[in-house]
Amino acid sequence: MAISSTALTIASAVIGAAGTVFSGVAAMQAGKYQQAVANMNAQIADANAKRAIERSAIEGQDNDMQTLGMLGAQEAAQSASGVSLKSRSAVLTRKAARELGRRDTLNIRQAGEIEAYNYKTDAVNQRASGNLAAAQGKGALIGSFFNAGGSLLSAASSVQNPKRFNTWATK
Repeated sequence: MAISSTALTIASAVIGAAGTVFSGVAAMQAGKYQQAVANMNAQIADANAKRAIERSAIEGQDNDMQTLGMLGAQEAAQSASGVSLKSRSAVLTRKAARELGRRDTLNIRQAGEIEAYNYKTDAVNQRASGNLAAAQGKGALIGSFFNAGGSLLSAASSVQNPKRFNTWATK
C-alpha cells in the first residue's frame, strides 16, 4: 500500500511545525537561562558596590589615623627643636598637614563611591540585558507558533488545491 502524496504533505507540515515550535521553546529556555545568569552577575555587582563603599570607609579611617600620627610626630619634632608650639608658623604647618590629610581621606572615600557607582551601573545593565534575553526568548516562542501555524495552513492549502502548486497539472 503506497502512501498518498496528501498524507506525506500533511506529515511533512506537522513535523516541520513541531520542529519550529521546539526551536521556539529552546530559544525561550535559553533566554530564561541568560536572564538568570545576568541576574546573578547583577547581584555580584551589587555586592561589589557595597564592598567598595566599606573598603573606602576603612581606608579613609586608616588615613585619618595616619594623619593623626603624622600630626603627633610633627608636633613632637617642633617641640624638640625648640620651636614654640603656639607660634604662627608651627600652628599653620600642623593646620596644613591636617587639611591635606582630610582631603586625602575624602578622596579615598570619593574613589570608593565612584567605584560603587560603576558597579551599580553594571548591575542595572546586567538586569536589562537579562530582561532583553528573556523577552527575545518569549518572542522566539511566539514567532515559532506563528511559523508553525503558517506551515500547517500552507500544507492544508496545497492539499485542498493540489493543482495550485503543481506546474505540470493540466488545466
